[in-house]
Amino acid sequence: MPTDWAEFTNFRQQWQRYAKWDEVLSNLCQEHRSHANREAIYAKVYLVGRSYQSGIERVAIAGRHGTGMDEVAERLLKCGSRVDDWIRTLQPLGSEPARDNLLPVCRAHQGLMDILADVTRKSPRSFVSKYLHFHAPVVPIYDSYASSVVSRRDWRPWTGISPREAPPKRVDESYWKFCTRILRMAESWRAEGLQPTARNLDIYLLRWHAKHAMG
Repeated sequence: MPTDWAEFTNFRQQWQRYAKWDEVLSNLCQEHRSHANREAIYAKVYLVGRSYQSGIERVAIAGRHGTGMDEVAERLLKCGSRVDDWIRTLQPLGSEPARDNLLPVCRAHQGLMDILADVTRKSPRSFVSKYLHFHAPVVPIYDSYASSVVSRRDWRPWTGISPREAPPKRVDESYWKFCTRILRMAESWRAEGLQPTARNLDIYLLRWHAKHAMG
C-alpha cells in the first residue's frame, strides 16, 4: 500500500548501491549546466539518455550531425539560451514537488520537448524529464513503470484528477497528469511528517514496480 513507509525505507536502502550513479550525473549537470559547450552537452545527452534508459536513442532521428543522439545534442546547443533560461527558473525551486512549482516544471518540460520535436519521431517525454531533473532536482522523473504504478486504481488519493487540475495550455497532457499524481503523492507523504524529494518518489515507484508488479 502507498502508506507503507517501512517499505520505502527498505527501498531507499536498496537504492544506496546506485547513489554514486546519481551523484555523478548530478555533478556533471551542475558543473556544466550551461548549454554553450558542445562537449559537455554531448556528455550529458549520452550519459543521462542511455544510463537512465530514457529511450532517446530509439526515437531520435539520425541526420547530418551523426546519430540521432548527436542530433539531440546539436539541437540543445543551438537552442542553449532557451534551455538555460528554463533551468535557471527551476533550480531555485528545491527538490520537493509542490503545487506552486507544478506549472513552471511542466512548461519547461513542454518547451524542451518542442525544441526536440524535429529531431525525434516520437515524444521524448521520458528523456526530457530525466535530463531536466539532473539540472533541477524538483523535476519529477517520468518513466512508463513509474507512471503505471502511480496510476493504479486502488491508490485513489494519488490517481484522481479533478476538473480544476485539467491540463493548462502549453504543457504535455500525459506529463501534467503524471506530475499531478506525483504532487498528490508528495502531499500525502508530507502529511506523515516526511519531506519527499522528486527522486525519493521515483525510487519508491520503481522499486514498488520491481517488487510487486514484476515479482
